[in-house]
Amino acid sequence: MCLMQSPGTEVTFGEGHEVQEMHGFGIGIDVHALFIAVCVMVRRNLLVFMYEAEFTTAWDSLLKAKEWCMSVILNCSSPIPDIKSYHYTLEATSTYHIPVVMAWEGKPCIVNPFLAGAYQQKSDRIDAKRLAWHDLTGVWPPSFIASKEVDELRFMVMQRQFYSRMATRISNRINNNLMRFGFNLSLEGSVTKTPTAREIVESVIAGNPIEENIHIYPYGIPEDARVAFQESYVEYDMFRIREAEYHQKVIRKARDMQWETTKGPVSGDELIDVLITAPGVGELTAVTWLAFIVTPLRFRTKRKVCAFCGLDPSHQISAKKVTSVKMRHGNKMLHFRLCECANVLIKNHSEIFGMWGFNLYRQHGYWKKASHAVARRLCSALYYMHKYVVPFSYDTYTMMDHADVMDINVDMLINLHPGYKRYIKILKSFGIDTTRELVKQYYNCTLRDCRGLGKVFYGLLKDFIDNQKKHQAKLQPYITIAQETVQ
Repeated sequence: MCLMQSPGTEVTFGEGHEVQEMHGFGIGIDVHALFIAVCVMVRRNLLVFMYEAEFTTAWDSLLKAKEWCMSVILNCSSPIPDIKSYHYTLEATSTYHIPVVMAWEGKPCIVNPFLAGAYQQKSDRIDAKRLAWHDLTGVWPPSFIASKEVDELRFMVMQRQFYSRMATRISNRINNNLMRFGFNLSLEGSVTKTPTAREIVESVIAGNPIEENIHIYPYGIPEDARVAFQESYVEYDMFRIREAEYHQKVIRKARDMQWETTKGPVSGDELIDVLITAPGVGELTAVTWLAFIVTPLRFRTKRKVCAFCGLDPSHQISAKKVTSVKMRHGNKMLHFRLCECANVLIKNHSEIFGMWGFNLYRQHGYWKKASHAVARRLCSALYYMHKYVVPFSYDTYTMMDHADVMDINVDMLINLHPGYKRYIKILKSFGIDTTRELVKQYYNCTLRDCRGLGKVFYGLLKDFIDNQKKHQAKLQPYITIAQETVQ
């Protein structure tokens, strides 16, 4: 495409591409516990008209709100849009938005309130108006709505997690309260899980005399306090029993369900057996993955799945440079489970993922950073395993291989960046004279022993490894001069 600006000059443009679809109507809903504020925007020729109303959150009132919106769209639009693909936008407000979605059905766009933004002034009408405009202009993609069967599984997974958390909380409370009376049983083990430690405590709160033990406070616990401890142990046992019951229920239910993959519906039995082949992943992690991911086909790339699990850092870029990195929270349950698996792998570092993560930890000194990196690897692996129903394999991973870099003297790195100058002496003092030896020790994480190499150096080295062709072209004149000097 071209445009004549003035005689003899011509301005050309690219083809351009469509970035956003303008819908025939837009519906925004601001949800509260007792009422909803509804805003409908319709197109009438080249103008946009807005209609507002409020309804209670009673079921029949929610259905009337939907009917009112349909009548506005059909009677006030020109031309009349197709309402078969019925869509609307609302914010995720605790669980208040769920009854609205169940009553309205259609294609909802459920938006994080922080992402939706806000005007300087805030009111129910302004929020509904903003959401209606977002719906009209198609800012947000349709949200994935899980089936009732999946919702039930998710509820059971969260209920199991609740009982586990409550049991841990009571266990910590028992231990802390015992210390108030001089009993520190840390050397004996957990006061709830370790049989010997629990036997000692139960003997004390039962009023039995304590056998001589230099590690235990010899004067017992006051009588009134013993009753409280007995009640706490009863509560702890009850929560552990409930946790075990729900653990069995979620495993059984997930195995009985059918799950969507590229090969079509696959039984939970087969899919869970595939997922637990990933290093560090057990049945509970596999079931949690299925409950919240449901189908990998709703994610375009593995990076989208990592972002959903809170494992993909968002880069803030200005002037083509990364100015800051922020980690989104994502799904808390999946984030917790994957990081727990990663922590076990790094602690044991017997698997390749664990060795790689442990090396990262030794290199940079940040356990959480290494844990997130391994969890991100696990997330990507589970995504492809779920999508294609294939067991885990290390065959496609090259993370432990050394990069193929040009073998030159480390002195020549100064020609790439003056920042290398301060590090050359340090490297040579540790017997590192060539770039190939430097990169080898970097991947083996033995550079950690070289004092004086910090974040700036590792940034320069990573740039050298990642951009070999560019640096080779830049260093070629210096390499030729060095070769001629030797000859």
